[in-house]
Amino acid sequence: MGVKLKSITINGFHHVKSRTYDFENFTYLTGRNASGKTTVLNAIQLALLGYIPGTNKRVSDIFRHANGRSMNICATLRNDDGTDITIDRTWTAIKNNIITEVTVDPEEYNIENILGDIELPVFNFSDFMNMSANKMKDWFIEFLPKSNVHVDWELELLNCLPDSLKNYMNIRSDIQKESEAAIGSGKVGSDQIRWMNDRLKQGLSYKKSELDRITNTIQSMIHYDDTDDSIDTLDLSLKIDDYRNKAWQHNAAIMNKQRNDQLSIKIAGLKEICKASSYMTDSAYLNYKAKLDNLIKEKNELSAPDILVYRESVNRYSEAVSKVKQYEAILNSSGVCPLTNEECEKISGNLEEYDKLVVELKQSMKDEEDVQNLFNVSVKEFNDRRGSIDIEISRIRNALNSIESNYNELNSAIDSLVDVDNNALEDTTNYDNLISEVQDQLIKIEANKKYNLLIDSFTSQKFEIQSEVEAYKLWIQHTGVNGMQSNMSDFNPFDNLSEDMDKRISELFGEGTRCKFNLEAKANSFSFGISRNENYIPYDLLSSGEKCMYLLCLFTSLVSCSSSRLKLILVDDMFDHLDDININRLLDSLYKVEDIQMIFAGVKAVTSEECSKHVVNVEEVK
Repeated sequence: MGVKLKSITINGFHHVKSRTYDFENFTYLTGRNASGKTTVLNAIQLALLGYIPGTNKRVSDIFRHANGRSMNICATLRNDDGTDITIDRTWTAIKNNIITEVTVDPEEYNIENILGDIELPVFNFSDFMNMSANKMKDWFIEFLPKSNVHVDWELELLNCLPDSLKNYMNIRSDIQKESEAAIGSGKVGSDQIRWMNDRLKQGLSYKKSELDRITNTIQSMIHYDDTDDSIDTLDLSLKIDDYRNKAWQHNAAIMNKQRNDQLSIKIAGLKEICKASSYMTDSAYLNYKAKLDNLIKEKNELSAPDILVYRESVNRYSEAVSKVKQYEAILNSSGVCPLTNEECEKISGNLEEYDKLVVELKQSMKDEEDVQNLFNVSVKEFNDRRGSIDIEISRIRNALNSIESNYNELNSAIDSLVDVDNNALEDTTNYDNLISEVQDQLIKIEANKKYNLLIDSFTSQKFEIQSEVEAYKLWIQHTGVNGMQSNMSDFNPFDNLSEDMDKRISELFGEGTRCKFNLEAKANSFSFGISRNENYIPYDLLSSGEKCMYLLCLFTSLVSCSSSRLKLILVDDMFDHLDDININRLLDSLYKVEDIQMIFAGVKAVTSEECSKHVVNVEEVK
């Protein structure tokens, strides 16, 4: 059962806020440039496929077509039995995410079953004029119905190689790897061939980078032709050790000589100070030693003041002070008893006696103060002398230590003198240069040995990778648009197309006219056109009107050969290249095509009375 596109509703897509377009079996969308004709065609693609062919399928890139925070496209399809199918797609921006929804009503309908094996391109007249031959062939293969023929990739990849490459283990391994990748790709038939062609191109790029790496490695390796590789490296190492030893001996002799010179100056200075053979016989040392002994003896013989006499005097003084206070209190009371507060005859009768005792006690206190003062003077004199002796003892001991240190330092300096190797001292050979020269020679010999070990390995690797590069080039050519994609008879995608086009060409161009595809494997040899009375006329030699009719025939045949239930052609910019007469002639011929729905878009107006019924001005649609 066939399906036709009934209408498309666009909300928030490009500059369209909200519009609905209804379609007939033939519809011509017209309007000025940038009025929205192509927008309608792209909206149809987006509704049916979920993306616009030729653009990125990522959700974020699709949403770039939106003119707000939300975009909605709804396509209504009509079955032959009059029932409708709606496909409603919505893209909504929520914060940093794009939420997509698709609703199909009735739910049991599968969109992929409706579309079949065609991608639904927008055919553009101008695009064909700018294509190279290979690009044009690639375009045809892209939109032709896909073959499901099985490919034995191990056999295909092996058989297209010359015998000189077939037996390389790496190439055999690559064949197995690529064959397994094809099986796991999920692709079949011609889709698999195109996928394999792209994969092989990536593989070639990798192999070339590996070849560049090996080549650069080989070029970076250095062989020193001026070096004798037969020289024993052990002898060179021993020679370096000998030079280093002699250089060390020379440097050691210089350092010993400089050290001895410094010690000699020091010894001479110390000998001016140290006159004897030992400090034990040095007169100054002996004099200081005698003085030290006398001072120690004097210090030991010093007697300190008797502290007991001082303490007894302090006690007597304290007792006298206490009695003076007692007697003075009695005298001050004038004989009155402190207990009864009455005059006491016993006390008042002895007041003179108390007065004499106070005088005597105060004299005693003065005498005790004199004793104590004399004691303090004696203590000070004792401490001063003892301190003086200690200072002198310390000074003399420092002098003794200094004399002893000078003799010890002199003896140490004399003992530190070393023998100097005069032969090594007088050797003026530049051993650093000799060592550098031998080391350079040793490095070059070692580098040459490493070079000899690696060059064969790298050269072998380079040859193997070059062979793999050659194999990948042959595989790419074999699977390219001039190879398996168009030339293998088992699944030639042009066979059905040619058969269908012959019928349509004869209707539009007259009996005896057929389509013609030049499918030679030679690069850039692809061409197409018509064969009229056995004469081949290439497409680029056809008139403008014939080109449009030919392309229309091509487009209808492409869709007719597909498995799609929706036989729909979207064409942009075709009529704008024709004059009014050819436009009307072509449009009149469209009514001969009943099994395919056509939606055209263009700027040019049409005057055909019959066709004008099916013209939709996009600027007038609300």
